[in-house]
Amino acid sequence: KQWYQRRVAITAGVHFPKETKLVIPIDVIHHDGRYWENPSVFTPDRFSGESGKNIRPFTYMPFSAGLRNCIGKNFAMLEMKILLSNIFRRFEFVNPHPEIKDPPRMGNITVRPLNGVPIKLYHR
Repeated sequence: KQWYQRRVAITAGVHFPKETKLVIPIDVIHHDGRYWENPSVFTPDRFSGESGKNIRPFTYMPFSAGLRNCIGKNFAMLEMKILLSNIFRRFEFVNPHPEIKDPPRMGNITVRPLNGVPIKLYHR
């Protein structure tokens, strides 16, 4: 099979041939200024309280969305909360390179820092 890439603006009523492969650019949506104020700035508060209620559907999809979202989402979130709470209670995190504000990223379906995330941990 031949793989190619082209940009298509999808509107209501568009039909795709059978076996067409579509990729939703989730990272692009997550950093789109039409949906997020200051999209390149790490602002966790945008997801809490009244701000969190104003998020447009399908503009934030860490586990995909809709009927075919990740079946492990709830388990992953619970496991993450338990793990992080234990780590945060035992260690202090320090950024050894505070001058780096936006590290280069890489990814296809999931996005991650190109060279990892350097941190220093100090036992409490």
